[in-house]
Amino acid sequence: MLLGTVCWLAQRFRSQAAKLARMNAELKEALDQVETLEGLLPICAYCKRVRDDTGYWNQIDTYLRKRTRASFSHGYCPECAAKAFTDMGFEVPESVQADLARRNFE
Repeated sequence: MLLGTVCWLAQRFRSQAAKLARMNAELKEALDQVETLEGLLPICAYCKRVRDDTGYWNQIDTYLRKRTRASFSHGYCPECAAKAFTDMGFEVPESVQADLARRNFE
């Protein structure tokens, strides 16, 4: 009888452990989904900042960094690089001009 009780307890423990593992996997999946942005995101058509739930306007990289696992590196697209060089009074480098020319055909 003692052996039967021990076997029953061991089987119940295995069943509970499997149930706990399934629940942990479901919770992890739910957390992954929570960290994924969904729905409409209000974005300014001019400066491209986004409005958060409190009504504050954030730079998009700051907003996404706080709400996702994304990280960012910064650089210039060819159009902005050409504008920055021009605004600073410098000649637009040939490599930027070539990038601009390629983009016009894509």
